[in-house]
Amino acid sequence: MALITKDLFQYTSPNDSPGFQLWQVYGLWHRTVNKALATCLLTHAQFLLLSSLQHLSSVNKAVTQVDLSNHATLDAMSTSKALRLLAGKLLIERNASETDQRSKAISITPEGEKVLKTATKLLTKAEVEFFSALRKEKHLSKFSDYLKEIIDYTDSLESKTNQSAE
Repeated sequence: MALITKDLFQYTSPNDSPGFQLWQVYGLWHRTVNKALATCLLTHAQFLLLSSLQHLSSVNKAVTQVDLSNHATLDAMSTSKALRLLAGKLLIERNASETDQRSKAISITPEGEKVLKTATKLLTKAEVEFFSALRKEKHLSKFSDYLKEIIDYTDSLESKTNQSAE
C-alpha cells in the first residue's frame, strides 16, 4: 500500500523544504571542509576546537574544556574525544586547572599554532571557493545575516526553556 504524502508534507517537493536544502548545503560544505583539513590531519571538530582555543586564550588566561565545548557548541563527549586526539598529536596540552582540580586547563602548543595557521589558510581558501556561488558580496552578507538570525532566535528559545526549567 502506497503512503499518501499529499497531506503528510508541507512542501510539494523535498527540494522546496528549507530544512532539506540546509541539510544538502551542510553536507556539501562539510565535505569541502573535511577535504581542506585532511592535509593537516584534522577533523572539522578538531579544527573548531583549536581555533576556539586560540581565540579564547587571547581573551582569557585559562581555558577549560567546558569553555571550549560551550564556545564551539559541541557536546561534552565530542569535545573530550577531540581534545584527547589533539593532545595525542601534541597540538594542545591538558593540565590540571589551578583554580579547579576537577577541570583541565587547555593550552595550544607551538606545534598546534603552526598547524592551526596552515589549516586556517586552507579552510579559508576552501570556504571562499565554496561560497563563491553567492558571487555578489551582498548575497553572502545577507546569507550570513540570515544564519545569525536563526542562531540568535534558537539561542533565545533555549534561554527561555532553561529559565522556565529553573
